[in-house]
Order: sequence, then structure tokens, then C-alpha cells
Amino acid sequence: MELSDEFGSCYVIGSSLQVIDSRLLCPAHLQSLRSESEMVLYRTIFLSDVKMGLIIFLFLLGVLFICDGFHVLGPSGPLIVKLGGSVMLPCYVEAPISPEELKVEWKRTDSETLVHLFQDRESKPEAQDPAYSGRASFFTEEVKHGNFSLLVTNLVADDAGVYNCTVYRQQDTGHTSVEIEYLIVTGGHAVSAYAREDITLNCSVDSHIPPEQLEVVSWRKVDQDITVLVFQEGVIQTDFTHERFRDRVEFFGPEEIFKGNFSLRIKTLRMEDKGQYRCEVLSGEVSAHTTVEIHLELLLEAFGLEYFQHRPILERAHRLGRSVVAGGTDSNKSRPFIMLFQSFQDKEFFRRSRDGVGFRGHNIRFFQDYSADVSWRRATFRAIKAGLYKEGVQVSMLYPTRLCVVSKDGFKFSEIPDAAQAFVKDHFNC
Repeated sequence: MELSDEFGSCYVIGSSLQVIDSRLLCPAHLQSLRSESEMVLYRTIFLSDVKMGLIIFLFLLGVLFICDGFHVLGPSGPLIVKLGGSVMLPCYVEAPISPEELKVEWKRTDSETLVHLFQDRESKPEAQDPAYSGRASFFTEEVKHGNFSLLVTNLVADDAGVYNCTVYRQQDTGHTSVEIEYLIVTGGHAVSAYAREDITLNCSVDSHIPPEQLEVVSWRKVDQDITVLVFQEGVIQTDFTHERFRDRVEFFGPEEIFKGNFSLRIKTLRMEDKGQYRCEVLSGEVSAHTTVEIHLELLLEAFGLEYFQHRPILERAHRLGRSVVAGGTDSNKSRPFIMLFQSFQDKEFFRRSRDGVGFRGHNIRFFQDYSADVSWRRATFRAIKAGLYKEGVQVSMLYPTRLCVVSKDGFKFSEIPDAAQAFVKDHFNC
């Protein structure tokens, strides 16, 4: 049998004929095929060696490039700050860069506002945004060590956000980002309630920090240094609660805590619960707090609800201090309070109640609180009034500074102390 192809012709007898890949090949053809296979294998091995060498070359080139370049480093997470404080925004390189070829820009990412610029071996305060003028600066002596951290002082609410620190060295560039977040705690300043009522003291944490990452949220009665309730490491710690508040205080549940609501509910309010309370939040080295004061509604309890069409509204009510006598505090002395009513009708009602009202064995009396000038002018009649009282003469002071003296001739009014003194001397010899 004769076969022919590009290898020429061959004669195959019997079983010498073989089938490979659906082709009939003779022994001579097979030998040629083997030689071709070896060449392919050789070429494959050769190309593989070339590729491997190229990969190694590129790898070494990359290592050289990385070693020759630089990395800009910054913080691993957001920086938690408080309003009015200061914060350092970290930005540095591992190897110092020559100041001659260095340029550093600090910008906000939301508005491209230029916060600070270092160029030509010096800071450029004239280039920064006016909002950061005098508030954002470098640690100049640290620049030569590769430290480009930025100090921002007198923090305001608008400072929150993400800042980019971009470092330029000839054709190379690197950057890092720093985020500022605020820890702001808000709440009420004063609340009024009746004894035996339930009351809520507001405390809200305005921050992107998850509640479980807050180290401590604590409520304390600051005027007596008593722990009321503590939230620590994501768990409400009732073991710290003072026995006086045990089973009477609580937060509003997981859903409200997740929203940053750490308002405190006090059940069955007692007389001794009045006073100042502080909600304090601690996160890292930053803390913030709000203070709430409880005032008990003694007025309504003393007068009775039938006297009022509505609950009197007080803008503030505070004590002037205790009456101190030799040897300590005399509990029988009067305890003055100042109350500012938002309703003229409420103020007039209490002003007319000069004789006072009994309350739990004590007498409450009301007096109008005058300005410093009016009080001084009324005080100039004090000696005259004392002499008339001694003689049994009826006398009173009308607003603002009119002395009224009742004599056998009727009423005598005077706004001038000297004139009043002359009248008293002529008629009463005092």
C-alpha cells in the first residue's frame, strides 16, 4: 500500500500501518511527527522560561518602584471630637521628604475647600479658606520628619466631614483621608412635675458612633453624687444603680437606644428626687454631657388645682442660698426662691398672696422681685419706715418707690426720702 504526502511516499505492508487522529500514517511519517513534537516541546519550554524571566523582571521593577515611591499614612477610623475643642488630623510618611520638592494640601472632600497649604518650604495661610483662618495649622518643626498632621482648633459644627491630605513630591503623589465626627449630647434644662408622677429626663446622643461602641453612658444625680443608671459596653448595667432609684428608673428600650436616645424615665417621683441630674457620654478620650434639673410643683400642691385654669409656667426657679447662723444651718430660717412667671396673670395672683399659704407646716410668702435700681431706691425709705412702725403708724410702699403714710389728716405720699423725713418729723416727732 502506497501513501504519499509532504513527507514523500512510503510503502506499508500489513500491520505497519497506524491510525493517528483519523489519519493513516506510515512509520516514516511517525518518526517525523516525533521530531516535530520534540521541537514543539522545546519551543514551549523556551517560551515558558522567557515568560518566567519577564515576570521576575517586572516583579523586581515593581519592588524598585515601590521602594522609590512613598505611602501617606493616616488614622484607621473617624476621629470623635466635641464642639469648641481641638483635634489633630494625622498625616505622615515613613521616610522624610526634602522640603524643596514637597507640597502638601489639606482639603475637604465635600466642597474642595482648601483648609491648609504647605509649599515652597512654608505654610500659605493666605491661600486657605477664611473659615479656617487662624484655626488650621501645621506642626512646622515636624514637617522635616515627614509629619504633615493638621491641628484644627475652636471646632464648630460645620467642621464635621472628611478631609484629604495630599502629598506631592515631584511626579509622585500620595494621600490619606481623615473623618471628623462630633459627640454632641443634648437634653432639657429644667422640668417640673408633681410628687408621685412619672417623669422623663431627655438625653440624646448626636453621633454616627453605634451605641454599642460608646464606652459609657451614665446618669448621675450630681448634687448628691448618686449613680442613677449606666449603659456600658452595649448593656444596661443596673448593678450600679443606687438603692434609692432601684426599680424606679429605666431607658426607653433597644430601638430608642439604637437611635441615640438615652432619655431617663423616673417612676413615682419622690420629694428627695428634686435636684440636678447629668447625662454623660464617654467615647475614647472625648466626653460630653447635658444637665437636667427637676423642680417639684409645690405651688399647685399648696394652693390646690381649683385656683388655676392652667398649670403655672416658670421660666426658671432657683434658690438664693441657705440662711447660715453660728454653728451651722438653721432649718427654721426662711429659704428664698426666685421665680420668673411667663404669664402676667399668674405673677399677679401670687403677688397678691402676700399673707402666704400654709404648706406642710411651713408658711410660703410671695414678694415682687425688683430691679437693682428700684430696690436701692426703696431701701432709702427703710429708716423712715422703721421709725413709723415703732410709733405704731400705718405705712406701706407703693410700686415702684412711693411711701404711703396714714395720718389723722389722711394719706400722705412721697417719692423723696428727705420730704418724707420732714413730714414724719413734723407730725410724729420721730
